[in-house]
Amino acid sequence: MLQKRPDGKQTLFIPKDLQLWEMVGVMEVVHRDTFAAKPERQDMAKKKLLELGTTFQNTGIYIMQRLASIEQGKEIANALAIELYNYGQWLIDGTNAEKLLRS
Repeated sequence: MLQKRPDGKQTLFIPKDLQLWEMVGVMEVVHRDTFAAKPERQDMAKKKLLELGTTFQNTGIYIMQRLASIEQGKEIANALAIELYNYGQWLIDGTNAEKLLRS
């Protein structure tokens, strides 16, 4: 993923088929390398991603809890709530919440 160059810097190669939820793992690798001398910075970046994931999940839950009061666009709101929740789940642990519910 990271390839050293002759000038001492590194180039990041990302696969074309990389899924959005897989970015968490990519960022962990980059931060681990970038902040090798400052481990506290590695954890800070991951913590921010986890917080963002939780925000997306909570937004999805908020919309779902209020679906009954939506008169127009209920299907769109429902789909959006599911997408927001799933995206948050992907950011947090790289799994698809929808797949977890089916198993």
